[in-house]
Amino acid sequence: GLELSLWASEEVGGFCNPTCMDVDHKGRVWVCESVNYRHTLHHQPPRRPEGDRILILEDAKGEGKADKCTVFYQAPEILAPLGIAVAKDPVGPGYKVFVCQSPDILVFTDKNGVGKADGPPKKLLTGFNGIDHDHGVHGILIGPDMKLYFSIGDPGVKDLQSSDGKGRKFTSNETDVRAGTIWRCDLD
Repeated sequence: GLELSLWASEEVGGFCNPTCMDVDHKGRVWVCESVNYRHTLHHQPPRRPEGDRILILEDAKGEGKADKCTVFYQAPEILAPLGIAVAKDPVGPGYKVFVCQSPDILVFTDKNGVGKADGPPKKLLTGFNGIDHDHGVHGILIGPDMKLYFSIGDPGVKDLQSSDGKGRKFTSNETDVRAGTIWRCDLD
C-alpha cells in the first residue's frame, strides 16, 4: 500500500542542489540550496553571484505536490548551507531558523511568520572548520528536550564559542573534543 511519487522538482521556483530540509508544523518543506558549493574551495567564481538560498516549498493547492516556492533568504554570504532546523515560536506567529554554514551556525528570525527573514542572520556559534566543504557543521535538529543537536565532520572545530564571546572555547583534540562528533546546546 506504499506509494512513492515526486513531490517537488526544479519546476517549482527553480530550486536545485538541495543539501538539507526540515518540515514545519504546517507541512511546508524548508530547503537549503547549495548552488555555490565548493566554488571558494576550488578558487572559482560563484555559479550564482546573488548567493545560495533558503526556500520554503509547499503544496498550496492541496494536490499532493509542491506548487509554491518562497525565498526565505538569499545573499552572497550564504555559501553552501548544509543544515536547517525550523523552530516555531511557541506563543507567536514567528519562527527561528537555524542554518549550518561553516564556520557558523546562523539564526534567522521571521518574527511575524510571513515566510521571509527579518534581515541578515545572527551567529549562534562560530569556529567550525570545513568552510565551503561537506565535512563542516551540518545535520542540525531540535530534539525532544528542546536542545539543538548538530554534527561536525572530521575537520573539527577551532576556538568554537558562542557568538557573544562568553564561555569555554572548544578546539578539536585527541581526548575530549574529537572531530566527527554530535553536539548539543541550548537554542540561545
